[in-house]
Amino acid sequence: DTGQIIDIDRLMMQRACSFFKRIRNGNKQLKSISVNLSAVDLSSDGLRDRLLKTIDSFGIDPGNIEFEITERLIIKDIKSTVKLLKSLRDEGFGISIDDFGTGYSSLSYLTKLPLSTIKIDRSFVVDIADDRNAQSVARLIVNMAREMDVQVIAEGVETKEQLEFLRHIGCY
Repeated sequence: DTGQIIDIDRLMMQRACSFFKRIRNGNKQLKSISVNLSAVDLSSDGLRDRLLKTIDSFGIDPGNIEFEITERLIIKDIKSTVKLLKSLRDEGFGISIDDFGTGYSSLSYLTKLPLSTIKIDRSFVVDIADDRNAQSVARLIVNMAREMDVQVIAEGVETKEQLEFLRHIGCY
């Protein structure tokens, strides 16, 4: 309500870039870092240019940054959100949907979004080793993403059985 989220988001982006650069210097295997975008960020003027300026100041390639958004953020103003996300993707940034399956899950917007990653919410992962319905949903998401040429990551993997099942269906 106070608008301070914009300043917080700017600070978080700077911290994420600083962290990435520091860690990357000692570990070339680190490919990217994920940063959440807030609803306020998505609707703020100049976001694309501000993000480009920030990564440029740290000497980071846009391909090393993936922005995470939740389904709820997409639904609010799908037209302008898709336009913004496409412009970020055109610059080389990755775009992922976080907590997939817990929001409105409209499949129609998935065809419009320039996604690089779908992150399956941990609520589907918790019982995946024993729950056939959770397994079916995970398979559907992985198969859909594969057809769309989008990577799938599962959040909240805590057991060997969960990991084995997810790897078996092609989710990492």
